[in-house]
Amino acid sequence: MQIRKVVTRSGTRMRGYFNSLKAQVMIPWESGLEKDSCLLFEFSAGIKTYRAYQEREIYYDGPIQKSCYIDFLLELHSGQSLLIEVKDERKLAEPAVRKKYALIAEHLQRQGRSFRLLTDAQINQEPRRSNLRKIAYHRPRMKVDWPMVTKSQLEKLGGKSLQEIGRLLGGERIAWQLLSTHQLHCDLSQAITSSTILSFVEADHDSLLF
Repeated sequence: MQIRKVVTRSGTRMRGYFNSLKAQVMIPWESGLEKDSCLLFEFSAGIKTYRAYQEREIYYDGPIQKSCYIDFLLELHSGQSLLIEVKDERKLAEPAVRKKYALIAEHLQRQGRSFRLLTDAQINQEPRRSNLRKIAYHRPRMKVDWPMVTKSQLEKLGGKSLQEIGRLLGGERIAWQLLSTHQLHCDLSQAITSSTILSFVEADHDSLLF
């Protein structure tokens, strides 16, 4: 089976690695869109883990054999696996590109595998994207560094603002870390400020941010 080298030294495209606490590995990305899609995966409660999907897929355009590499493989809490291809909507407007991914989707569907295109319009939704970038900035580097707060303490903190929680715990940095480690939550459709109300809710393992 051929494996794609996702991050290489050659070329002029932006490349790098996303430090995933959820997957406990560095996730390679090859574009800003792929990097920001990792934020959606990282903070979607319904995703158990994910990785760059580097295996070569074979599909057919009539009698012609073709191959492709799909960007990500997500493992959901439901037990389902989901293959994700990240694409700019302008590229998908091209007939040849639309046909290619329709054929790939049909090929995977015949195999009983789920496939989805994730576009720049979905990934770049504001203020959600900016909120997720801020939240990710405050994440501890490792799970062992998570703020140690009991469930009963979290329940009492729910309904208070980010600023109030910071005052109670010794700084807004800790409130941000509780948000970044999924221990508290907020409405991502509104820009996060010091007055944003944080809530304590049990994780919805069917929830995706896209």
